[in-house]
Amino acid sequence: MNLRHTSTRQALAETSYNPRPPKRKAPAATTDANAPSRNSRIMKGPDPPQRPISPRRSKTLPGLADAALLSHRQISHALSSVPSLPPPESSRSGTSTKRSKSKSPTRDGKSLNQVKSLDSYTIYDLEECVPSVRMIRFEEVEPKKLPPAVAKLYKTLEKVSTKLFPDELKEAFKKDSTNPRKPKPSPKANEFMTPNSTFFPAKRLPHLKDILDLVVHISKQDYRKNAHERDWGGISASLLREFEMWSTQEVRLLNVEDVSIELNEFRIRTRQGQILDWDEQSASNSAIINNNTERTISRMIDWCVAIDLTDEELKVVQKGNAELPDMVKSLNQSTSWIRSWPIFLDVELKKTFSDRDPKVQLAIWECGGMLKRRWHDWSTNLPLPGITITGPKWEYYLFFEMDEDLIMIGPNEMGSTMDLRGVWQIAHRLQILMEWGKNDYRKWLETTVLDYFEDLSEQAED
Repeated sequence: MNLRHTSTRQALAETSYNPRPPKRKAPAATTDANAPSRNSRIMKGPDPPQRPISPRRSKTLPGLADAALLSHRQISHALSSVPSLPPPESSRSGTSTKRSKSKSPTRDGKSLNQVKSLDSYTIYDLEECVPSVRMIRFEEVEPKKLPPAVAKLYKTLEKVSTKLFPDELKEAFKKDSTNPRKPKPSPKANEFMTPNSTFFPAKRLPHLKDILDLVVHISKQDYRKNAHERDWGGISASLLREFEMWSTQEVRLLNVEDVSIELNEFRIRTRQGQILDWDEQSASNSAIINNNTERTISRMIDWCVAIDLTDEELKVVQKGNAELPDMVKSLNQSTSWIRSWPIFLDVELKKTFSDRDPKVQLAIWECGGMLKRRWHDWSTNLPLPGITITGPKWEYYLFFEMDEDLIMIGPNEMGSTMDLRGVWQIAHRLQILMEWGKNDYRKWLETTVLDYFEDLSEQAED
């Protein structure tokens, strides 16, 4: 048919599908007397009931327009002879699978029984573990169940007021703001502390100001460039190292990126007894390992701050360790090179926009510390402070045991290295934590841990 010589309406009518079946022609007369006629076929008995053929089926299967005249067997034979079409290809890559209507085991809540990617774990998954880790706000804790040492440290950290800048640096800030080449923002008059009220060493204040100014400058550059985690680690280490130097060799900053939790008893588990692992080198990339494995939980956190024991105190620990199994001869949750360091502050760091949640790694590490205390029957009322650093953002948490669970108070704002006020907030709270470690934690260490090892050594002599 030539569409050029037909009208638009006529062409459309001829090319469109007509759902009406064509008129049935009368059967041609046959000259063979022996050929069975249609009437003779009907005399043999009625055919099975015929299933109507829809117009769509008659379009797809041409030649079946006279299906009403065919038997059921003939219709089935005709349908089976038509080749089936392949299913349409999915627009997504890969093969598509049919969804099952069965109820998913994780529909009503996340399940830790399945192998999951390490990056998929959140802090709320740890609530279903043993011991359970519950992150809550300070106001949500029942006052009767809150240990006094936890409340004291939290309130001290939160007392950091708007007056952050030492009065001794007022002239230095004013000089920076009037620099003709590159003026810097200066704090407001009501943001300076009263004279001689700072607990920072007076001789190191100018040096501290230079360090914090440089930290803000580098942080802004790294944030714009989406810098690597190591770059943010350098900024964090410079701050932590600065406050270590002020402590007159009483505390030490330790890089613990290669430290593991070796003992199964100090590892967090699912309710079915499987151990959570955080091992990037795992071939299966699974976060669940068997109980009898020798693989350790590695790459847990980045930094620790610990008390530097005297030689006499180390001798007491060594004598007491002689009475303990090899895997628990440690002052913390690891038996690696840090086993002789009593830790009071833990730090986990991630770059900006990281896929992993630093709170998960920090919580698993702190859980090991609590299980270590529980194994030796040491008091668990003293908090375990921890810090997470995500690019320029610093947050602190306080861990302690309550009803056999590990409570994680936070997140609590510690400050930011992106602005002058935020970096001085970090400086104040770091100094509070350092002083807490040298005083409150050390008293607990002497009356609980060191006395424990001294009792062991005395029992051995008897």
